[in-house]
Amino acid sequence: MTTEASLFFLNRVFQMTVDKLFPQDWLAPPKRQTIWRGIVSPYLRSTEEALSILQSAFPVIPAHADNLTALSAAVSAAIRFITDLYPSLRTDLSRGGRYQLCGRLWEAIEKRPNVSAYWEGKQAQEKGWTITEYGTAEWIAEEARKYGGPSGNSSNL
Repeated sequence: MTTEASLFFLNRVFQMTVDKLFPQDWLAPPKRQTIWRGIVSPYLRSTEEALSILQSAFPVIPAHADNLTALSAAVSAAIRFITDLYPSLRTDLSRGGRYQLCGRLWEAIEKRPNVSAYWEGKQAQEKGWTITEYGTAEWIAEEARKYGGPSGNSSNL
C-alpha cells in the first residue's frame, strides 16, 4: 500500500504541472502551500507511520547488499522529489526529525553507487520530472530557491 501511495502522491503533484492557465505558477504561493498542506505533509506523515508499522514485520531500511524493493524505490523517488520541491525539509528527514524513517530509507537508497552516480551526474538535471517545461529538475530547483518553504518563505518550513 505504501508503494501505491507513493506513486499516487507523485501523480497528484505532477498533475499540478499541467495547469492550463498558469503552468509556470504551480510552485508559487499560494499553490505551494496547497501542495504542502494537502499533498506533501499528509504523504510524509502517513508514510512515516506506515514504515514504522512495517518495520516490526521486516526491515524497511535496506542494507547495502539487499535488493531494492518496489516500496523502497517508490518512497525514495517520492522523497527525492519532495526534497527538490522543499529543500529545507531535509532537516526533518534527518535522525531525530519528524520523518526520520522516511529519511533513513531515502538515505540508504541515495547512497547506493548507481543511484548516487545518476543523481550527481548531469543526466539527472537535464531530465524532467514531468513532460512539461515546468517540471524539469532545473526549473524546480530555481522555484525552490525562489520560494523556499511551503509558505513561500525560504526560512519557513
